[in-house]
Amino acid sequence: MKTKLDGQVAIVTGGSRGIGQSIAQLLTQRGAQVINWDRDPPLDDETSVNRPAHTEIVDVSSYDSVETAFKAAEKQFGQIHILINNAGINGPIIPTWEYPLEDWERVIAINLTSVFYTSRLAAVHMRRHGYGRILTISSIAGKEGVVNLCAYSAAKAGVIGFSKALSKEAMRGWHHGELHRTGDDGYAATGRHDRRAYCKHESKDPHGPVRPG
Repeated sequence: MKTKLDGQVAIVTGGSRGIGQSIAQLLTQRGAQVINWDRDPPLDDETSVNRPAHTEIVDVSSYDSVETAFKAAEKQFGQIHILINNAGINGPIIPTWEYPLEDWERVIAINLTSVFYTSRLAAVHMRRHGYGRILTISSIAGKEGVVNLCAYSAAKAGVIGFSKALSKEAMRGWHHGELHRTGDDGYAATGRHDRRAYCKHESKDPHGPVRPG
């Protein structure tokens, strides 16, 4: 049975192409109103049926940009029910001892720090409303490490650890709590780069997720 998301609002970072675009399309097909945050506008090959309800140019590595976009989403849509942390880049494919400092900082900022920024704001919002879902795309690189992808591997390892911490905090801080997961679908060609995602971690409050009142 397919999950229906009628009446729910979802933010998808990096939703203009690749994995994020597919996620945004599926959420839209299931009835959700999707807000796409991306540095680029969506491709023109989407039909009106699959197109997100709203697209905003957002730099997820900037807290000010993320906070401004989140406040705008709250003002336009009211409650945000779902956050999908998908935005990410590979960075250079070169040995650690040759890795440029500026590229390290950029990969960590987009792949890891952005997840903290978006989740921090979403957690406050979802706790206030008593309901929410946060799903973060990670990578097998975060579990195993990948040769010549030191920054990407480090960022995705950080995403897995962060997600575990957040889900435990959510269980402890709520009477019921939201479900938080990291997601995995192996190799995927996204158009910008090839990404891997890893999915095994799931934490759920023993009393079950909060339902909308």
